[in-house]
Parts: sequence; structure tokens; C-alpha cells
Amino acid sequence: MRGQVLSENQSNPSPPPIERRSFFRHFLAWGLNQLEQAGQVLTESLGSAPDLGEPATATNTPGAPHAFLRPPGALPEPDFAATCIACGRCVEACPAHCIVIKPGFAGGLPHIVPRVSPCVICQDLSCMKVCPTGALRLLDAPTQIRMGYARVDTARCLRTSLEAPPDGTGRDCRLCVEHCPIGESALRIGTNGVLQVHPGCTGCGVCEHVCPTDPASISVLPLSHAHAPGTPGTSGTLPTAAEQPSATP
Repeated sequence: MRGQVLSENQSNPSPPPIERRSFFRHFLAWGLNQLEQAGQVLTESLGSAPDLGEPATATNTPGAPHAFLRPPGALPEPDFAATCIACGRCVEACPAHCIVIKPGFAGGLPHIVPRVSPCVICQDLSCMKVCPTGALRLLDAPTQIRMGYARVDTARCLRTSLEAPPDGTGRDCRLCVEHCPIGESALRIGTNGVLQVHPGCTGCGVCEHVCPTDPASISVLPLSHAHAPGTPGTSGTLPTAAEQPSATP
């Protein structure tokens, strides 16, 4: 892509003829202008990929900050790693620009860091439609997506933390609920005021992204950790309501 951008700019027509005495002055000005335009196009094309920081800041250790997820529709991790060819088509197709490939990290395969840029559960299922190998399966509906499981740290959440400001500021925080693309079937506030995760959760990570605490009070564990302590469900499957994490009482 970078080569194409530069090639297209290099193929622009030559500057129009001018008087000999001002040839070099005009030619230099024209050349600088072309170079500036090429640089601007290249910068814009690269600017859509979020900066993930150093690989050490993003891990798949349960409970660790900035865990990465595979794109929606991904096969179970061993099958995904064996099937994906890192062609980058899902990266290009993603309307939220949340899918990235970083050489030397996450196996060099497509992944999402929800704290940086979450999946927005687009209705078009764009990334799945362009996958040429089946590493991303095309699902029937966005609500079938299961990228991971949201987990709430009630000791850190502003609604329930003992360390919340004494004046009550933040006690009624509901950013994660208001921004959840699925709605109450995935995330809601219970009658006791405690944040609850429900079976409709797709693991998109929007809740983790908007959480105002640092680290986030709600985070998404990838399906590869579905059997970590306290995490029901089977990796790579669409969990049933019985397999989903129970709502906080």
C-alpha cells in the first residue's frame, strides 16, 4: 500500500514549461509541493492504525491490563493460528480500525486491544466477509459474536469501590452501560446498583475502553481463557446462557 501511494504520486505529470531563467526555481517549488502531498497521503493512510505501545503492555494473562482479543468470528486459537495467513484484509475492512497486525506480537496475527480500540459490533460483519481462509467465520448475526467475557472488578468499580470519592462523585457512573452496543441483554445495572454482565455479552470490549478507572474496572478475557478460574464456557464456541457468567447478585 505504501509503495502504491508513493508510486501514484511519482507518476504525476511533469511541471508545465516555463522560462529558462526561472526554470530551476519553479522546478524546485513544484518538486517540494509534490513531496508534501505524497507525505500527507502516506501519513493519513498510516494514521488509522492505533499505537499499541510496547508488546509488554499487552498480554493475554487473565486479569492483566490491555489483554488482546482475536477479531469477531475467529476460530479457536490453535485453529485460528493455523488458518490465518495474516493477509491484512480484515484490518483494511474494519470500519472501526480496531483490528491490527503487529509483527512479533500476538503471533503476528490480527488482534484487538479493547482498552485502546474496541470492536464496535458493526452490522455488516465486514472483517468476516473478507477473510479468504475461514479463520474468521461468517456468523448469521452480530449478536452471535463471542470474542470473550467481560469481568467486573467490584472492588475497583466506582459504583461499588470503597475508595470512591466521599462526596459520591462517580457512584452513579454508567459509562459502560450507556456505550454497550448490545444493550441490557449484555450489560446492565442491577436493582442493588451493582454492574451486571449477562449472557448477551459479545466480548467486544467497548465497556473496557470507556471505563474511567485505571486499570479498567471491567475488562474482557479472551475465549482462550474461558476455563480460567471463575470463567465458565468453552473456548471457540458460542456459550449458552448456562455457560455464561452469572450476573452479580
